[in-house]
Amino acid sequence: MADPILIDISNAFYIGNYQHCISLAEKIKKPLLEKDIFMYRSYLATNRFRIVLDEISPSNSGDLLSIRLFADYLMNKNKFVDLIEIFEKKISGSDDIHVVWKVIASIMYIIENQLKEALRVLNGTTDLECQAIQIYVYLKMSRLDLAKKVLTAMSEKNDDDTLTQLSQAWINIEIGGEKLQDAHYIFDDFKDKLSSSVLLLNNLAVCAIGQHKFAEEETSNYLRDGLDKEPNNYDLLVNYIFLSQQTDKNAEVTVNRYLSLLKETCKNSELVDEFSKKETEFDRLCQNFTFKRVEKITS
Repeated sequence: MADPILIDISNAFYIGNYQHCISLAEKIKKPLLEKDIFMYRSYLATNRFRIVLDEISPSNSGDLLSIRLFADYLMNKNKFVDLIEIFEKKISGSDDIHVVWKVIASIMYIIENQLKEALRVLNGTTDLECQAIQIYVYLKMSRLDLAKKVLTAMSEKNDDDTLTQLSQAWINIEIGGEKLQDAHYIFDDFKDKLSSSVLLLNNLAVCAIGQHKFAEEETSNYLRDGLDKEPNNYDLLVNYIFLSQQTDKNAEVTVNRYLSLLKETCKNSELVDEFSKKETEFDRLCQNFTFKRVEKITS
């Protein structure tokens, strides 16, 4: 991807500055597949599924069809089995397919928590985005050793690439300790060189929280600035709840407020699901305890 404008487009996408990615892509009037891929993926990342479905025909036989299928899945995850079969046939049918098919198939498997299947799809690839996804999966599986091996391969290919540097920062966060400051430098450097984004701000907050910088104004500012950009962002809300518990004298009020927001905007998230189960279990125990007390008093 030697074209400078395409590098700017991909960098905007990878740091999570999706609207800027779209704006840059729209400035290019000539048809370019890579430009369109990042533009439409940015629309999906900002939950604007209808644009993708309207502009990419279901009869499209090109590589943009992968983006449309992904939009279809994001709108109705019950279609996963049928849609992933299309990806599997495409991937197994040729060794010379565009890497976007593997990228999206692996992301769909990750969303479905089928991590081994995601790794199978990515196996053997030397594409940097595929390798970055591999690192994400390995870290999710607590296999830091394997993540480091992939990072070594990425560094040998292009140590200065945005994805390589982001992957290094993710691994530094996983290692923790002094490496958290190294990760902070990477995210802060991207924030200064490229632009601020929710992804970068959240990761900067994670680094600060990991270093126990709870009381520093900068830590809360990262989260507040991120929420100004995206008020319903799941990761920011979770981290803001945690930080409030460490620093806020009225933490109960703040935590309940943001928990309510999470329940409303992120209904299917892991934390909300687990919290709802705990609430249900607590209510059941309370009812059972009350019943037994009444039974003892009346006996």
